[in-house]
Amino acid sequence: MTTLEQRIVEADHHGDLDQAIHLAARQLLLHDPVEQRITRFIRLSRTLRHRGLGDDLQRAQAAAHEAVRLSRLPTAPDHLLPHAHLAQAGVLLALGDEAGCQEITLPLVRPGRDTEPGVAARAWRLLGETALGRRAMAEAIACLLNSVAEEPGFPRQSDEVTPILLLEAFSRAGQILDADRVAEETVTLDLSPRRRAIFLLTRAGHERRFGHIDRALDTLGDAETLLRRGSGLNRLLAHLHRLRAACLDDWQLTAEAEQQRLLAQELTTWSRPAPTRSAVVPLPRHPARITPTPLTRRLPDSRAVAELINDVQRLPRLESRHALALEQATQLLHGIPGEERSEALALVKAGTLLARGPEHLHPTAARLLRRALARLTYLEGTQLWQARCRCELGLLLTPSRPEQALELLVAAVAGLSEQRHRMRRRAHRCTWRESVEDPPFAATIELAHRLGRDDLAADLIIASRLAGVVTPDGRGDPSPGDRVQEVPLQQVPTLIHIDGTPSRFGGSAVCRLL
Repeated sequence: MTTLEQRIVEADHHGDLDQAIHLAARQLLLHDPVEQRITRFIRLSRTLRHRGLGDDLQRAQAAAHEAVRLSRLPTAPDHLLPHAHLAQAGVLLALGDEAGCQEITLPLVRPGRDTEPGVAARAWRLLGETALGRRAMAEAIACLLNSVAEEPGFPRQSDEVTPILLLEAFSRAGQILDADRVAEETVTLDLSPRRRAIFLLTRAGHERRFGHIDRALDTLGDAETLLRRGSGLNRLLAHLHRLRAACLDDWQLTAEAEQQRLLAQELTTWSRPAPTRSAVVPLPRHPARITPTPLTRRLPDSRAVAELINDVQRLPRLESRHALALEQATQLLHGIPGEERSEALALVKAGTLLARGPEHLHPTAARLLRRALARLTYLEGTQLWQARCRCELGLLLTPSRPEQALELLVAAVAGLSEQRHRMRRRAHRCTWRESVEDPPFAATIELAHRLGRDDLAADLIIASRLAGVVTPDGRGDPSPGDRVQEVPLQQVPTLIHIDGTPSRFGGSAVCRLL
């Protein structure tokens, strides 16, 4: 590998994609043997695909096509053709042509074919990515594990990309222990900076998926630090902002979430000119496929259900036909492997939407919320959604079943309070307390008093007035910045009142009032 080629690889690994593409395109102007020209077209295709801005994917497709054409020349070495095909398959997958990607990669791993291990590993990995795109998690995991088995360093070391994809697949399949194991065993310092940032983004998505919003936001902060050091990483930065917006949405911090979505939109809006080209790579005259061909699942997609809920939410008034449409949409997700979590969250959102609508929709709302709570009880990392579901169901049942409503609301306010103590920023806790925590606390106190449960009402009043215990991560005094913006809090210990009765709220520690 020449000095210039080494600079291209290092720039790609360190996330300086603009520089990597500039150098890779400049190499095409050199008159070298066909073997080097093929390698350079493959390298240019990969770096363009990694950046993925403007017309990068079309240029990457053209470069990969040129590499395949040169690899078929009689003077070209035979071992380069599979690598050129893999570069072409990677671009097709990035363009959404899953069928085209499979058409190229499947012959490389068909039974009986003795493929070079490195080529087979990449082919299986692309097949795993294709399955991830179709949400076929079991198939994706099998393909990715085949990729691990084919890697030259197996079992002592693996490729940088495969653990990232395995973490995504295990997490989305609900195999939290396997996903956590991959996250723990992956040494991030061994990854190149760009891959490390991608791994952190994937881990943040996993942490958010299983209810650790605070950890996800911290992980996104680490990823942003890495991404800001590079160039040509707007696509990954946009993904980061969308993930952060989703985390803030879970905490119902709507204004901040909207700001993050606007930032993501700015990074993916190509009203300004595309990045400058260093050398022209002509598009092929006869492309293999003109339009992307996705391998669409026949099963219902949770994204379509989420879009329907968002559309109904924007309506000025809800009617019975809207409730029927929501119930039918959520029922489409029943029994689909891998969609259990999506189904439960869709039931919470649909039930909450109907609960805040006209009274004749409340029976349907209660039915959806009960279904959601039954599912959330058996799903890992759904404490926040359980609290929100109990809160809405409790408020809905207050007029007709006050005793049951009180039980649900007490559990809900305890869960909402616990979630507040996971927030590091004061502003987040203030917004959460005012908009999310205080209304159910007030409703629960009023209901307890109405039912003659004055002891519970008093306990609730005390709990609603307690902010928490300042704990600067258990390491000395908080820094000046922490005193202004971030003050970590823990739950107040469980209070033992003077008459000896313990509070129903508080942390695991105990504080006895004398």
